[in-house]
Amino acid sequence: MKVAIIGAGASGLMAASNLNCETLLFDKNNEIGKKLKITGNSRANITNARVYDDFLENIIRNKKFFYSSFNNFSNFDTMDFFVNRNLDLLTEENLKVYPITNSSKDVINVFRKEISKDNIKLHLNEKVLDVRLDDRFVVETDKGIYTCDKVIVATGGLSFKYTGSTGFGYKIAKKFGHTIIDQKPSLTSIIINDRFNFKAISLKDVMIKAESNNKIFEEIGDILISDRFITGPCVLNLSSKINRLDKIDLSVDFFYKYDFKDLDNILISILNKNSNLNINNAFQSLLPMGIINEILKRSGIKKSIKANQLKAEDRHSIITTLKEFKLSFNRLNDTDKAIITSGGVDVKEINPSTMESKLVKGIYFIGEVLDLEGLTGGFNLQIAFSSAYSASCDIRRNG
Repeated sequence: MKVAIIGAGASGLMAASNLNCETLLFDKNNEIGKKLKITGNSRANITNARVYDDFLENIIRNKKFFYSSFNNFSNFDTMDFFVNRNLDLLTEENLKVYPITNSSKDVINVFRKEISKDNIKLHLNEKVLDVRLDDRFVVETDKGIYTCDKVIVATGGLSFKYTGSTGFGYKIAKKFGHTIIDQKPSLTSIIINDRFNFKAISLKDVMIKAESNNKIFEEIGDILISDRFITGPCVLNLSSKINRLDKIDLSVDFFYKYDFKDLDNILISILNKNSNLNINNAFQSLLPMGIINEILKRSGIKKSIKANQLKAEDRHSIITTLKEFKLSFNRLNDTDKAIITSGGVDVKEINPSTMESKLVKGIYFIGEVLDLEGLTGGFNLQIAFSSAYSASCDIRRNG
């Protein structure tokens, strides 16, 4: 039995680690795990420690398809995989799991040791040009032609093309008759039309809301607002939920924990304590000055008036803007700049337990090349690991 794996990223490396037959692992890069190296700000958020149902709530495309592979290899199996190979882990806020060293290089080193086994032949700097099926599968590269019994496509999507994700896996899938779901950027920043008089401002614990066709999507967390885009973990998650929608109305609630009356009492207290200050200086304790000035501008209030001159209707206008700070949506950032690609090989044509094609026996699709998607926080790497493990187990059983 000989297996070819196309792509030495997270899913390809996990699949190779679990095979016990002759394995050819191809990657056009000069190193393994090139995209894995930069994930989680180069810390490698390998999975998330949420319990079963809570974890699956964060799979937002084709969750039912993911059940089988997740049952085969769960987030806790992923943690055991690394711990059993002497890489201790650290669980942080939102139950994100990282290597205790905070370095993706140590995750890659675990895989480097795994694929150093005698049965695995690593072909770096070798670009796969074609895959076809004669009596056996034929993998043609820029350096040679190889025959094998099974093929695992682990090529990723279209995100971060410089890491090697060029969409080649979609071409392979199409060649074998598969449907490809349109690709969209996911887990990415949002480009806005607004032009503010500040470069960038970070804000903690706010709510960002998107409305489209009577649908409302809300995310809570930290954001960064610049004069051209917004980003942050909650913005990334929101982008995944709206990447197939049109005519989006976008807004931020800076004080989602407070209702109108409570916020009015807060403003009155600030005004009473700072009655002789200019209104923008009086409200410095609320938000950064750049945001305060923009809120006053939108509320039609001169920033030079004194706090004790503010009227009740002025407070009403300010609170309305604080609770619904509208942003002019332009588009999501480019797919190449997104963390992952939404869309890909239609999972209706893939066996959910094995990742094998239902159309052509012997060819498997794993990881980001599939139309399978999670939110930020380690969920997409778990998709890569679970799907890879399922494919490799099927080959071990039936090889």
